[in-house]
Amino acid sequence: MPVRVGVVAAVVVAALLSGVATWLGVRSQGIDVGLASLIGAGLNVVPSALVALGIGAVLLSVVPRAASATIYVVVVGSVMVDLVGALVTGFGWLRRLSLFHYMALAPAQSPKPTTLVVTTAVAIGLCLLAVVAFAWRDVRST
Repeated sequence: MPVRVGVVAAVVVAALLSGVATWLGVRSQGIDVGLASLIGAGLNVVPSALVALGIGAVLLSVVPRAASATIYVVVVGSVMVDLVGALVTGFGWLRRLSLFHYMALAPAQSPKPTTLVVTTAVAIGLCLLAVVAFAWRDVRST
C-alpha cells in the first residue's frame, strides 16, 4: 500500500513543482503571474494523470505483459485524438475520448470543480479495480 500512495504523492509533487518552476521562469522574464494561479495550473493535470495511472494499474493487474505498451497507446492516442478532433471539422465529438479533453487550459481557464471531482473519482475507481483484479490473479512466489 505505501508504494501506491507514494506514486500518487509523486504525481502531486511533480504537478506542484511544475507550477512553481513555471512561475520562476515567468518571473525571470519580468511577467507578473500569480504563484497560486500557476500552482493551480500544475495541479490541474493530476486527475487526468491519475486516470492514466489507474488504466495502467488495471492493465498491469489483468495483462501484465501488455500493460506498458498499452498505456503508451492510451496517452499517445489521447494526444492524437485531441489533435484530430481540434483540427478536423465535424470530429469535435472525438475529443471526448482524449484524457486531455477533461483538463482546463489553466491558468487561462479556470478548472471546473465538477470535472475535477468526476475525473478523480474515475481514477480512484480504476485504482481500486486494479487492487481487486491484482488480488484475484494467480501469483505464486517461488
